Amino acid sequence: MFLLSSFLYASQDARPADRAISYQMIEDTQSLSADQISTSIKAAPLMSGHHNLGYSNSVFWLKLIVRNPSDQPQLRWLDMGAPRLQSVTLYMQQNGRWQSRASAGLDTPLSLHPVKARHAVFPLQLPAQAGVVILLRVQSKTAMAIAPAVYDPVSFRENEVAESLWAGVLLGAFGIVGLYCVLLFIFMRDHSFLYHGLAIFFFVLNEACMRGYGALYFWPESTIWSVHSLSFFGQICALFFLLFVRHFLNLSVFLPWGDKVIKLMLAWNLLAIFISQCVNYQRGTMMGLLLILITVPLLLAIFLQVIRKGANAMRYFAGGLFILMVGNILRALDLFGVLSSGQVLGEHFMLFVIVFSMLSFLLAIMDRVMLARQEKETAQKTLIDTLNSQQALLEKAVDSRTAELKAAVKDAQLANQLKTKLLAYIGHDLRAPLSTMIAYAKRMRRGESFDNFSMVVERSAGQQLELIDELLKYARGEMVEHHVQFTAGCFQDFIDDIQGQAELLATQYQNRFIYLQKGEAPEWLYADWKHLRQVLQNLLSNSAKFTRYGVISLTLEWQAGSADQSELKVAVEDTGVGMNQSDHARVFLPFERAQESESKEGHGLGLAIASQMVKSMGGELKVESAVQLGSRFYFCLHLQHAAAVYTLPLPKSLGPALPHDDIQQLQLFIASGQVTEIENWAEKIALLSAEHAQFSLQVEKALQYLDFEKLQALADDLLIQPDALHA
Repeated sequence: MFLLSSFLYASQDARPADRAISYQMIEDTQSLSADQISTSIKAAPLMSGHHNLGYSNSVFWLKLIVRNPSDQPQLRWLDMGAPRLQSVTLYMQQNGRWQSRASAGLDTPLSLHPVKARHAVFPLQLPAQAGVVILLRVQSKTAMAIAPAVYDPVSFRENEVAESLWAGVLLGAFGIVGLYCVLLFIFMRDHSFLYHGLAIFFFVLNEACMRGYGALYFWPESTIWSVHSLSFFGQICALFFLLFVRHFLNLSVFLPWGDKVIKLMLAWNLLAIFISQCVNYQRGTMMGLLLILITVPLLLAIFLQVIRKGANAMRYFAGGLFILMVGNILRALDLFGVLSSGQVLGEHFMLFVIVFSMLSFLLAIMDRVMLARQEKETAQKTLIDTLNSQQALLEKAVDSRTAELKAAVKDAQLANQLKTKLLAYIGHDLRAPLSTMIAYAKRMRRGESFDNFSMVVERSAGQQLELIDELLKYARGEMVEHHVQFTAGCFQDFIDDIQGQAELLATQYQNRFIYLQKGEAPEWLYADWKHLRQVLQNLLSNSAKFTRYGVISLTLEWQAGSADQSELKVAVEDTGVGMNQSDHARVFLPFERAQESESKEGHGLGLAIASQMVKSMGGELKVESAVQLGSRFYFCLHLQHAAAVYTLPLPKSLGPALPHDDIQQLQLFIASGQVTEIENWAEKIALLSAEHAQFSLQVEKALQYLDFEKLQALADDLLIQPDALHA
């Protein structure tokens, strides 16, 4: 930010004048009067803009004609454009003679200036549609630059405030850099920081004086010091800069002859300070400028020799030295009057030069410090390497063990995630049969009667026992996620049971249930009836939960495929709250819910479970929905036809292959609702013979529909007819 501000400040043009002004100028070496000058100046050529006069003991006279083309009288301010002019006197003609009207410049106390400003400024009263002819007498021991211009007083003050604000911010920031260097010296005891910081401080003071802020704010009534401060602070800045170069380059070690040259420059600089302040200002100042012109090539030669000697951290120093060389040469030529520095880099070029050169030198110091630290760290690293080499084997063993532990932890985490997921699914499905029983209980409490209540309660309890068996399997590590098991079954019995549950769910939430079937359904099919039931229960429960006083429908569409296969399209629709398009994919993720469902009960698992079960059966669960327009969940399955499974009469003799203890064990499994154990018992019986296999099919069919009454009847028949099956 500081560099950007410097760019903006250094590149801004001088304040725009109201109008361009032309003038005539002659040099007076004989101390002529204004009346004499008014005659001889008529032959001088007409000129305009900026003129750099350099150092001169002569007096310069300017003749200006300031016109007012408007119909009203105007007040305008005449600005001489340079803050370091020593004496400027304004003459105006009265009664045929030229008389002095006002004086300004460094020789005049600020209280006597007609306008309190950094420059020599004179107010002019311009009559309407007329002009004013004036003479200006300029004399200065300082380097003279003239750029007369006429301004409106208000815009002049606004521009002065803006320029002063910029200068204050930049010079203040530069002063902070100097203070930072001094603090670094205090903490690090490196004299390069001290000399660099002092050089920055005196540059700030010098630049403030060169821009007129010293005479305006610091010593407004001290006319002598206002002039002498222009040279003093600049020469002190050069003194500390030479000390910085000598110490930073370590010339006493790397280049003794260069050290002697720097000492001679320091002596010359001290002599120039003494002469400019005590003997002759111009001569001492010019000695200092001459020192600058000599210093630049000498420093370049010294710098190159130091690099050849092997000095480090020279990259930033080289950049700063190059910028300073160019800037100091241009400043010296500017003050000598050879050229106008404003023609090269703009009015504020020296600030630009010093900012970048000083920052480059500061970076060079920091680079040197960082290099010293790196060397120290390298030495420390060398000492540590021996210890590190001895620890390498131990660290390798530790890393290997750590990798093994991380792998074990990762495996444990994956296993735990799977357990958590399965437990969440089973916990979700455990709610369905309980919800059915609770709903029937509530309706019975209201006085409604149901003939099939006991059957519904028994079936729901059986489903819950089956889920508990799955949980026990999982606890023993025997269960895998959504294992598909296709068995033969009667589709009509299955769908009748689903309709009953759907009507109950719809009534529970004050909805109406509609069942539609398109096409002819095969009577017997191979399907994963348990998971298909869970899918439909979840979809119907989800629709009922998000619908009030509406309609829930289940549509089954059968399409013939091959001779032994049919395509089943299932759709569950509702007229509920619906969901946004952006939530369509998210609702199938575990523990994710649509925006419209955040206030409803549930954990966001039902649709995720249904989606995974449909996928495991070879289909894909999809959704169509819009806010307040309901939802439609649908999927498609290809199911194989199955031959009818008839209830066969029991064989006449059981024989010794099925003793009484096995029958009692079956009755115990039925009484405790151990579905898994009943399945295992039936599988063991089926291996005995074809007749045993037929009996096993009857047990499995009853178990498929959780018909424990049928299972108990089969077990009772075995006890009544002990010779029904033969071995």
